[in-house]
Amino acid sequence: GNTPDRTWNAAQKEWRNCGWLHNNLRMYWAKQILRFTETPQQAWDLACYLNDHISLDGRDPATYASMQWAFGNAKLGYSEKEIYGWVAPKSDRTLLKRKGMKEWIQARI
Repeated sequence: GNTPDRTWNAAQKEWRNCGWLHNNLRMYWAKQILRFTETPQQAWDLACYLNDHISLDGRDPATYASMQWAFGNAKLGYSEKEIYGWVAPKSDRTLLKRKGMKEWIQARI
């Protein structure tokens, strides 16, 4: 990952190197792909491709459930937003508040 999003880049690098990514970070990662693609379908296809080919648990049904949640299939009630449509946006603000997260990102950039 070489994007302006340091959290996404660190997550992508960790996933590629280790084959595993915490589900909370994976949901953030998946939601951000919407920013890098032209359509939600392209984002979903890319997220699934990367999930299947990088993640050790990529074809696990639970992994797909969290990916579907990330793309808005499990939680309703959000208003439509630019870029994300009906998918609830997720910033890295909460992730960065976790103890050691900034250091974790820095070590992977």
